Formats: sequence, C-alpha cells, structure tokens
Amino acid sequence: MPTRLVREGILTSERVNKLTFPAEVFYRRLMSVVDDFGRFYASPTLLRASCYPLAIDAVTDKQINEWLAECIEADLIIAYMVENKRFLELLDFRQQVRAKVSKFPSDPSKRKQVQTGAEQQLADAEQVLAGAKQALADAHLDEDGDGDEGEDDGGSGKILTRIKKGWKPSEEEIDYFNKKCGPLGLDLNQTAEGFSLYFRQTGKKNVDWTATWQNWCRNAVKFHQLEIEKKKATKGLDPFAGAL
Repeated sequence: MPTRLVREGILTSERVNKLTFPAEVFYRRLMSVVDDFGRFYASPTLLRASCYPLAIDAVTDKQINEWLAECIEADLIIAYMVENKRFLELLDFRQQVRAKVSKFPSDPSKRKQVQTGAEQQLADAEQVLAGAKQALADAHLDEDGDGDEGEDDGGSGKILTRIKKGWKPSEEEIDYFNKKCGPLGLDLNQTAEGFSLYFRQTGKKNVDWTATWQNWCRNAVKFHQLEIEKKKATKGLDPFAGAL
C-alpha cells in the first residue's frame, strides 16, 4: 500500500467538517486505498472490504453508501460509472504521483485531453468545477475591458497583454480571493491554477489582470452557489441512479 501524505489542512477543512464522524473515518480510510490519482472502485462491497479489513462484519453496504453520499455532498468525492462499473475519485487529492497512468478510468463526462505526468495530475485535479469557472469567466471577460481585436483597448492607449509565464496571484489578489471566496471554502491554489491554465491555453489578452482575476473569483462564487442549489435539489438521491 503506498504511503499517503495527510496534510494538517484536513483538520481545518470546511468540507471535511460537514461530515459526520463515521463518514470522516470512512473518508480518511479511503485516502489509504485509492491510487495515486485518488481513484478507486465505488462498489460498497469492495469499499467495505478494502477500508475495513478487520471490521468487515461491523460495517454494512448501506452504511458505506450513506457515507459515500455524505462525501459527495461535501464536495470531497465524485462518483461515476464506466462500462457499468462504479468508480470514485477524491477531489483535491494532491499526493505525490508515482504512476504516470491511473489504475482506474476517469469520469467520462468530465474527461479532459489525455496528458501525462504532472500535466495529467493537474488536469484531473481541476475537474469540472474549474472548467465551469473558465466558461463563466469567458462569458464575462468584457466586464474587465479585455479582448482579442488588437494590441490596445479600443484606441485608449492601454496595452493588452497576455498572462505572464509562471503567473501567481499577488498579495492584493490573494486578499481579494480570501474575502470573496474563502468563506465558501474554495481553494486558492486550484482557482489560481485554473485561471493561469485557461489564459495560457487560450492566449487571451487583458488590460488589467488584477481586475480579470477579481472577475474570475466572482464567477467562481456564482458557480459555487449554483452547485449548492443543485445539491439541495438532489440531496438523498443515489449518486448512481440512472447511470445503468
């Protein structure tokens, strides 16, 4: 079994704090059995045998399903079907990757372009949340006065530039994220990685990158709120219902 890094951040995680104690124990045990990409079978029987090898008779498949549903509702796990088999993936797993390819298939509805090594790890970590944030930001880019038409902003003399190589949010931008997104439990590193990756891949130019970052954060909040409403509407439903 591979060695896993359990970071102290799990103790102050708002998402983990949403779990009941039995569900948190399940989540922590699950971290020990998933592969380097955070993936594993989502069959209750296999999860029971793998996560509770010395207490298999003390845990039921029904309990496993309940704890799995809690983890999904807390945005800690996604569950999906591939060829009529159940799989799961831990979100924001961030472990040292030894294998270049996962032992388990990724979510087919969220699958990105196949990449290897660190690029694959980054693409998998973003998931659909980052993709939706990118789409929202793209739809509202003009709010920040950016564009693709030329090198200046409509003749105003303001220069449109591409994102800097190795871009990282400044202290001012981090403060804005913490005030706007921090209370919702959004992850700064994941948000910044999605922001940088999107603008590097699209090559879009902007006049004011701080304003663009702030717009990105606002859209992340909007999407997060939409996800909350969606989860409220589907609370208690079988995560695999209708997948077969």
